[in-house]
Amino acid sequence: MKTCNRALFFAAIALTTLLTGCGTPRELIVKPTDLRVHILPGSPFSGKIGVGTAHDETTESIFNDAKVGAGIVSLSLQDSLESVGYLAPKGENSCYTVHAVIRGNSMSKGFIDVTSKVSIDYTLEESSSKAEVYHKTLNAEYTAGMKDTWSGPNRPTMAKYNAVRLTVEQFLNDITSVAGGQ
Repeated sequence: MKTCNRALFFAAIALTTLLTGCGTPRELIVKPTDLRVHILPGSPFSGKIGVGTAHDETTESIFNDAKVGAGIVSLSLQDSLESVGYLAPKGENSCYTVHAVIRGNSMSKGFIDVTSKVSIDYTLEESSSKAEVYHKTLNAEYTAGMKDTWSGPNRPTMAKYNAVRLTVEQFLNDITSVAGGQ
C-alpha cells in the first residue's frame, strides 16, 4: 500500500512539473495587444532589434525583496520583443540594440498588497554606428494583491515582474510611435 502511495505521489509531482513548465513568467512578457500603439506591417524595427546589456546600478542586497535584477529585465525585453515581432532572428546581426540600466527599485508591503516601484534607463542604438535612436528613463509601479496570487509570499515577485513589464511596455509604445505606429 505504501509503495502505491509513493508512486502516486511522485507521479503527481512529475505531472505538476510538466504542466507548469519552466518558461518565462507571463507577467514579464508584453504582447502586441498590450500596446497602445498599433504596430504597422513593415515597421522599421520588425525583426531588427537585439538585446544588448542589462545591468543593475542599485545598491540593494540580492536578498532584498525589492531587488529586481538585470536578468529579469533582459528576459522581459527578449521575450517581449519577440512577442511583438521586433526581435532579430538568432544568429543574425541586429540593426538596433537595446540596453537597460536599473537606476532604482523599491518595495512597500501592506497587510495584503505589495507595491514595487522601478526606474529603468532604456537606450536603443543603431548597432553599426552606435548612434542613439532612443534614450529615456522609464518609471513604473505595480501593486500585487489577491487578484494576482492568493499566495502572500509570491506577491513581491509578482509586483516586481509586473513593474518591469510596465516599463518594457512603455519602451515598446515609445519606439513604435517613433517608427510611425498608429
